[in-house]
Order: sequence, then structure tokens, then C-alpha cells
Amino acid sequence: VDALREPCHVTAALLSTQLVEPRVVSSVLHSLAAARLTGHGPWEHVWRDGASAALASDLREYAPQALSNLAWALAHNRGSAPSDLLDAIAIEITARLSSPHSARSFTPQGLANTAWAFAEVSRPASAGGAAIGAAAGAAAATPT
Repeated sequence: VDALREPCHVTAALLSTQLVEPRVVSSVLHSLAAARLTGHGPWEHVWRDGASAALASDLREYAPQALSNLAWALAHNRGSAPSDLLDAIAIEITARLSSPHSARSFTPQGLANTAWAFAEVSRPASAGGAAIGAAAGAAAATPT
């Protein structure tokens, strides 16, 4: 864990500038979640600053995969998932899924991961959480 202190400090500092690309923010948080670096530890600041960077950014700039990865990562680190960020992600994904053209840009895996993420954080009735499941089902049923 001590070996992670400096890299986490540098990463958090980079994310706090809020000048990084959306893909980088979601990739960093997704990587932390996949490595099970959640909860207390030197990575706490990376989670906080990554969530702040995502919240301060325009989620319309996030590719569908980046949004799905961000939702999945936040679900894995429940303690640091700001409800306003989860709501903003739900609203953005729901808006995209309401358009057949935009809905096709989500992969089935991305849709499944996103639906799982919102179910995992017990937010099915959040600002769009339930709509994600419904829109994902409709998108999956739409012929390509």
C-alpha cells in the first residue's frame, strides 16, 4: 500500500486540475475499481478528485463506454459515489438512450454494466435510474 502513495498523489493532483479528458477520468476510476482499490487508502483522493472532475465536466463529452465505465466504477466504490454525479450520469445516459441513433452507440455489455451499476447502488428510482433499465431494454430490442 505504501508503494501506491506517490502514484495516487500524482494522479489525484492531475485529476484535480480538471484538464484531463473524460476517457482518462473514467479509465482511472474504472482501473481502481477493477483492482479493488476502494474505501480507505491512498487512493481515496484519486476517487474524490476523479468524481469531482467528472461532475465538473460536461458529461455529453463522455463516450458511451466512458459513461458506462464511470457508472460501473462508482458502483464498486459505493462510499465515494456522490449522488449528484450518479444522477447526472443517469440523466445523460437516459437522454442518449431515448434517441435510436445514440442508443446504438452503447454496446450490450455497456448497457448491462450501467444497469447493474445503478441497481448495485440501490438507485433504481433515482433521476433516471429506472429509465436506464427501460431504455436499455428498448434499445436492445431495436433492430440494427
